[in-house]
Amino acid sequence: MRSSRQAGPRFRRPPADDPGDFAALLEVFRQAAAQGVNTAGSGYLAYFPSGGLVSSALAELLAQVANRYTGVAQTAPALVEMEEGVLAWLAGRFGLPPGAGGLVTTGASVATLSAVVAARHDRLGASFGDGTIYVTEHTHYSLAKAAQIAGFPAERVRVVPTTDDLRMNPRAAAAC
Repeated sequence: MRSSRQAGPRFRRPPADDPGDFAALLEVFRQAAAQGVNTAGSGYLAYFPSGGLVSSALAELLAQVANRYTGVAQTAPALVEMEEGVLAWLAGRFGLPPGAGGLVTTGASVATLSAVVAARHDRLGASFGDGTIYVTEHTHYSLAKAAQIAGFPAERVRVVPTTDDLRMNPRAAAAC
């Protein structure tokens, strides 16, 4: 994967002070976008950014145009009901019990952070200083970032070897 420093200086230029040609701007964007990885492609599982799909772009467009705050049910009750309906449907699809819930996040990194904080709160309570997170070398890098933001020191995130089928080795985890 190329870094922004390798893409070329023309992509680092600041915007012009005067209006430019829209077609030329779109062409520069097309050239820049052509130098990336298509994370919306089938089978691509390394990163999970939102976007790249027409349905995702349309949903984001509708959310931005409506500009409704859904963090509090009273401010957008019908939209909150829609979100809860989607979450109940997903919970059912994954075999979770009735009443299971959650929240829709902007991406996998925020979802991972939310899961780490929820697990920390549920399993360790307010005194989580002795808590330990066990991962393997195959765990997504966002978990280490989430653990740090959630207050876990780096030494409390332990990398455990895997078995031949790439599952965490329980004996190795017990020895950590």
